[in-house]
Amino acid sequence: MKRVSPVRFSLLATMIVAAPLAAQSKCENRREISETLDLAPTDRIRVEAGAGSLRITGRPGMSQVLVTGTACASSASRLEEMEIDIGSRAGEAYVETIIPQSLGWFDWFGYARMDLVVEVPEGATLNVRDGSGSLEIANIGGGLKVDDGSGSLEIANVGGGLEVDDGSGSLTIRDVDGDLRLFDGSGSITVENVRGSVVVEDDGSGSMDVRNVTGSVFVREDGSGSISVDLVGGDFIVDRDGSGGIHSADIAGVVQIPRRR
Repeated sequence: MKRVSPVRFSLLATMIVAAPLAAQSKCENRREISETLDLAPTDRIRVEAGAGSLRITGRPGMSQVLVTGTACASSASRLEEMEIDIGSRAGEAYVETIIPQSLGWFDWFGYARMDLVVEVPEGATLNVRDGSGSLEIANIGGGLKVDDGSGSLEIANVGGGLEVDDGSGSLTIRDVDGDLRLFDGSGSITVENVRGSVVVEDDGSGSMDVRNVTGSVFVREDGSGSISVDLVGGDFIVDRDGSGGIHSADIAGVVQIPRRR
């Protein structure tokens, strides 16, 4: 069997890692996106996006979903396959991106993504599923559920409670009115200003910084990385912790941290 030299293998590995990163800044073939959907007063909203950046903002006085942005692809044929599916059924309005997948090894350096801005009513109930790329969500008053694959995630000013399942990448959450439930794979976590309780069901790796919570803070299972919790109106309880230091200050209730073996 022919062996691959270390130099060639290293170069190949670098190219594989660099290709998706370079694709994020390219837009050789583009199409502008503009879609609007009228909403019924009781409609929930679901957004499902693949590759690309996504920013979702609640606007006062809106009664529509407004989607704008850019579709980018490495070829005209790929661009033609990219679509936005927007509509409503059974009390739910939906926005879904349709993006062609890689065709195999020889298509590795090709790319396709949609960079989107989605505006919704400020009081909407929102369910978001995002594949890869940065994700920003702000001003959602009716409750929010997020399932994010990879890339940075920033959430601010949410009412009605928040649930987040985050795969990898940094996570920042600020100003939540209601309880926060969190699952995280890897990457740093910053949580500030929660008017309710915070439950971290599972955190794989990365630092965790939680500050200014009116209720209690529960960490069910933490893998590795430091934990810092300050200014809590209730209890601070860690059920299971792998490695990394734990710091707490200004906790009004009970502090319970597992002993290290």
